[in-house]
Amino acid sequence: MARFWGSIVSISLLATAFPAWSQQVSKVQPVGASVWTSSGLIEGHAAPQRSNVSEYLGIPYATPPTGNLRFARPVAYHSNSTVRASAYVNCPANIGTTPDDYPGFTLQAQKIIQTFAQQLGTPQSEDCLYLNVWTKPTAPTLKPVLVFIHGGRFSLGGAHSPYYDGQVLADEQEAVVVTFNYRLNIFGFSGAPGFPQNVALLDQRLAVEWVHRNIQAFGGDPSRITIFGQSAGGASVDYYSYIWTEKPLVSGLISHSGTALSFKPNTPEESASYFYHVSQTLGCGNSTTTTNHIIHCLRQQPYKSILKAVAKVPTAPSPILPQPVFHPTVDNITIFNNYAERSASGNFTRIPYLVTSNANEAGYYRVSAYAANISHPDPVWNLFNQAAFTCPSGQTAAHRAAAGVPTWQSRYFGDWDNLRLYPSSGAYHGIDLPMIFGTASKISGIADSEKEREFARYMASAWVAFAADPVDGLSRFGWPRYDENEETLVGLAYGNSTVARFFVPSEFEWGSLFRSVHRTLYIHISFLNVDEMADFSEYTTPTEEWLVLEKSLPEFPKDITVEQLKAAANRDREALAAKAMVEEGLISQVSMQDYKIPTRDGETLEARTYRPSSVPATQRLPVFIFYHGGGFLMGTLSSEDAICSRVVVAQVAAGSPVVVVNVNYRHTPEYTYPTAWNDAEDSFHWVHDHIDEINGEAENVVVGGISAGAYLAVSLTLAQNIGKDVSLAQRPKVRGQVLMIPPVVTEDCYASLVARLRDPSVSSYVECEHAPILPVSRMRLFGKLLKPAVNGSELGTDRRINPGLATADEVKGLPPTTFGIAGRDPLRDEGLLFAMLLAENG
Repeated sequence: MARFWGSIVSISLLATAFPAWSQQVSKVQPVGASVWTSSGLIEGHAAPQRSNVSEYLGIPYATPPTGNLRFARPVAYHSNSTVRASAYVNCPANIGTTPDDYPGFTLQAQKIIQTFAQQLGTPQSEDCLYLNVWTKPTAPTLKPVLVFIHGGRFSLGGAHSPYYDGQVLADEQEAVVVTFNYRLNIFGFSGAPGFPQNVALLDQRLAVEWVHRNIQAFGGDPSRITIFGQSAGGASVDYYSYIWTEKPLVSGLISHSGTALSFKPNTPEESASYFYHVSQTLGCGNSTTTTNHIIHCLRQQPYKSILKAVAKVPTAPSPILPQPVFHPTVDNITIFNNYAERSASGNFTRIPYLVTSNANEAGYYRVSAYAANISHPDPVWNLFNQAAFTCPSGQTAAHRAAAGVPTWQSRYFGDWDNLRLYPSSGAYHGIDLPMIFGTASKISGIADSEKEREFARYMASAWVAFAADPVDGLSRFGWPRYDENEETLVGLAYGNSTVARFFVPSEFEWGSLFRSVHRTLYIHISFLNVDEMADFSEYTTPTEEWLVLEKSLPEFPKDITVEQLKAAANRDREALAAKAMVEEGLISQVSMQDYKIPTRDGETLEARTYRPSSVPATQRLPVFIFYHGGGFLMGTLSSEDAICSRVVVAQVAAGSPVVVVNVNYRHTPEYTYPTAWNDAEDSFHWVHDHIDEINGEAENVVVGGISAGAYLAVSLTLAQNIGKDVSLAQRPKVRGQVLMIPPVVTEDCYASLVARLRDPSVSSYVECEHAPILPVSRMRLFGKLLKPAVNGSELGTDRRINPGLATADEVKGLPPTTFGIAGRDPLRDEGLLFAMLLAENG
């Protein structure tokens, strides 16, 4: 449960957010006054929309990276000349287009995207290493400094953008604002073997050095510089913390929608292949040519010719969208190959960090996919949100906090009328920035609402509070430091509220409640085929490995309600599935399709099919109907994506491709027995009725599941085998069943069943009473929530809820069955006994 914490920004709140810094007095100068810097005398002017703000555009911080400096490390610019800082350009990049026919596009959508994606015809030049400064020359003391690093997948973008115009931020907040360009694509990330890598990241460092050396002349405090960036810029901020562990020059870090854990860098081999593709296209040689020769040749080419050659390099394969290929390369100097390990071990500079992401980053990327004629169902976009942004942000915050770094995490939810792209775009990628810069109306052409302006001031005030005092500023602002177990995730513009709302991080980042359970659940499971089993009494003692692992598992949370348990488990299972889908490359190997299944009581079930992408969509395949586990309480369609996809991938590798049907049956406590059993049967009928639609083979349908799902599968198969349900009996016979850790009897009937195997006093109910994953108490809770409407002697004859009590005659003719039995599980013995029953009766 989240709580509201915070209030509308007031003068008193802002006063307490900033410390009483004892700083050198800043000389108050006229607006637009000329300023001496290491780059020369910089002539400014009044900002066009905020005339009391001094604006300095296009200050050179590096020697133009042309000629022999193309692809080379940047060289600082020094001059005593006058610079009329009134115009600037962006670095060379290939610019795309925005579709005008995306379904549901608002009137302002194209303008917003074109502005964000630099499609407004901004001039480009290879002489582009410039920065911009906005400052209000009215403060008697030095101000904190906010230095922004733009995004664009390291392939496009630039500081010349209405999105990042700093005049409103500098006017309404007590801060100096800086933006700058850095080299993009092949010019900043050439990948040339034996040549300096990632020179764009060195551009970024040189810009920071310039700010540190010169910002005091603009009224900025060089001891309070915060770098903040978005997307690739957010990752750049994080990269900075790993590169510059000595003399970082900055006091605060803010990453929007991107950290070092968000994007996979190129290997040297990958980057070299892209570099050679360009060099060969331009007639400058290939992998057999020396790098020096190629570099010399490329330095003679017009930059536009190089851009055309870059455009011909095939994009990198990606499960979501094709990606540009010229971006950071592992050199273990500026970019490392083990950020997950470095992050977890605290191998970064210990600078206060604010990590933030948006609630629906994919809202922007859907338009990019549409432009590329790519379509994904909602579950894939949800996976993308989690894997690229939500989970990396959460991990980064958790690791920094664990290392003792003052850390905050926020999540932006704003969905304002003038910034909406289409009805469901929500808080999409990049749309938090206009709140910081105060540029919402500028990029949309539509005036902000009063509530929107109020919130924008609140959010910008928080950023400046952090920059003013990175250690304690946000604490004084009313934001708690990150703690994964407390309500410390700052919800911004939740429901377009102008106050912050605070959540436990797991409510959106899907914390660790069930992470260890998921990790260990399938360890020490014995896979038993009924045709091969002999001794069913030997599965009793857990291995030493398991006992050691068991001690490492966290205690199950106490005093947790059923609703909290259900919500936390579902979130965490979906997060784990999302991560696996991306990390294991499952998305690109599996095609998913969603369906609605009508039920006998007039409702509908969610279902999803998974087919191998490598098999023609019209090819008929055997069908595996899968029912998930979760005590009849937990589980969603998306929580099973990885499991179902792994089955598809494994079967392709085995030469026997299948289509998997994942059924999200209804759960307790809202639905009790026999609803889930009815749903299993209704879904079985649906599969046969729609066998042509899913391109399945009606004679080759296998059913199976995990735990509660296995319960449903075995009940369905047994019901068909017994034949009392005519509708089931008339369907093609189930060809096989897969039963993972199956419950097969109610507790009322357990003792009489288990006595066939061993003394009930030493059964798995007793031995595993306090099992860390499924203790008997929790199993009993699940059973209680089912509320079976049968009791006493009726239980023994109800084969749907007690299939384990089936007679020898009733199980004869059942299809081949594979069991998964866990030794440290209360359900162990009933699974073994049912396997024995099947083995003894053919």
